[in-house]
Amino acid sequence: MKKNICTFLIVVLVSVFFSGCLNVKNADVNNKIIAPNNEDIPIRGTWEVKNFKPIKENSDEEDKYLEITAQFSNEFASFGKDLYIQPYYKVKYVNINDYVVKQYKMDSNILDLKNTDNMSIIQITSGDKSMYDIIKVSDEEIIMCVQNGFLYLKKTSDETEKLKDDLNSTNKSKHDDKDNIRNEIDKKKISTSLPESGVLLGLKNKDSNGDISYRTLWISYDSSGLRPSYEINGLVIPRQNGFWDLVTSRHYDNGVYVDTMTAKSLNRDLKVPKNDNNNSEIPIKKQRNIAKEILFVTNNYIAIENRITDENNNFLNGYYRFLPIDNLNYSTGLKISDVLGERARDIFMASGKKAIEETYGVEFDESMLKENNFTIKRKNGNWNVVGKAQVRDEIMDFNVNLLLTKGILNYDDLYIPWNLIKSAIPDAIDAYTAPNNKFALIINEDNISVYNIKNNMLQPSPLSKIDIDPGEEVIMAEWATGSFIYKWDEDLNIKSRKLLK
Repeated sequence: MKKNICTFLIVVLVSVFFSGCLNVKNADVNNKIIAPNNEDIPIRGTWEVKNFKPIKENSDEEDKYLEITAQFSNEFASFGKDLYIQPYYKVKYVNINDYVVKQYKMDSNILDLKNTDNMSIIQITSGDKSMYDIIKVSDEEIIMCVQNGFLYLKKTSDETEKLKDDLNSTNKSKHDDKDNIRNEIDKKKISTSLPESGVLLGLKNKDSNGDISYRTLWISYDSSGLRPSYEINGLVIPRQNGFWDLVTSRHYDNGVYVDTMTAKSLNRDLKVPKNDNNNSEIPIKKQRNIAKEILFVTNNYIAIENRITDENNNFLNGYYRFLPIDNLNYSTGLKISDVLGERARDIFMASGKKAIEETYGVEFDESMLKENNFTIKRKNGNWNVVGKAQVRDEIMDFNVNLLLTKGILNYDDLYIPWNLIKSAIPDAIDAYTAPNNKFALIINEDNISVYNIKNNMLQPSPLSKIDIDPGEEVIMAEWATGSFIYKWDEDLNIKSRKLLK
């Protein structure tokens, strides 16, 4: 087995081709995400709940789960009375400690697992909805993550019942309240492989003078292949009520300046409530420049860095702010607990404390951290939470091990593992894969390469290359799938845009 693994890895590393789908049984690469062929489902078979570990102590919910049956196949996934037709299985290889902390904001010791470095998480989706996350402990044991705890299941059979059979027969004999599992099966046929997908990519460029400009790329793909790509000046954000422009401007007064940002709908008929919040950094403070740099954009929020300099542009201070697009004048910004919950504050403070003590060797004081001093940055193919601390006259960034929720970021999966991308394309700086796994964007120092993905494999030659300036970076990636790409394409026609070759 080990020999096969090593042989496989050598082939992957030296090949100019690489796969987004590996044989699950023979794979052993850290931190990878695989969209498997559903013919090779890693948890295929019938399973039964044997134990329940609640998140909260003194829970009395164990009895309602014990002996419930789960079944996983190409045709369906079922658990108790829940049934999903034509599910999609995606595998992640993760450090389980990091995963549990990020996903569930709790200590992974509750799982009582011995080997946590490189475990597989099987995510089961149906349509555009995530159904289950399952930790594969072994070929005979899995852990299903539910809202209030973790279910331990043992395999009872490698087979599953046929879809035409009464899938509830096993559970019904043990749990009479788990009936009607096949409610209107024929009406639940769901396609999980829409051919269309597209992305609005927001780019930031800082020149040698420190001046910042922004632009937006529209890249889309359908059953005929890559569609025409366009460039739009400035940042265009897709929101629930249409597209919005995010505009930055600089105001001068007595030799100093402050940057401001405004968001406005492209729909002239849309009535946007006027914001009465006067908590703004205008008027300009004397002898202080305030430069604002956008670090992250999503449909409802932006993250920025404020840099404070004197009239000679000597650096004085810097801090992050996380702002709602509907209230960009909110100078104090949102707290991390406002955005990600109260538990996020505890993790933020603990992460900052550890970073400060390890870096400076000083006793931690809570005044060194402000809960509103955080942002989101891109690293190794994913968005990550970053905080800023101030120790004496110095400032430092630190990583915060938090999962971004759907309210902040709708999609952030990388189907082809980052370490394999770097092995095949050493110059890659960043990477994105479409939600339907049809194409990938590989960011290099001077271009964005668009690759087709077939049979879960990144094809050897790019479909297109889009030039970017050295240092230009992505600050927004908002995706559309299905027929929405045509709607977006039509709506974006009202903007002046340039066809990219």
